Amino acid sequence: MFRISKKYEQIPKTIRFSENLVKKLEKIAKENNISFNCLIIQCVEYALSDMGNESENKNKELNV
Repeated sequence: MFRISKKYEQIPKTIRFSENLVKKLEKIAKENNISFNCLIIQCVEYALSDMGNESENKNKELNV
């Protein structure tokens, strides 16, 4: 389950999002009293973690 925390390390990077996505993310960040950047990092970490689980599950199904 995705849980928002307030701690993370920072390395500057430039990324581009659609205006609609930025508005949604800014709203979530504000509601949880965290920065936009903190939310983005956590969303990406969660997605990568879940992606790894999907890959592991596919390998199990194929007996790899």
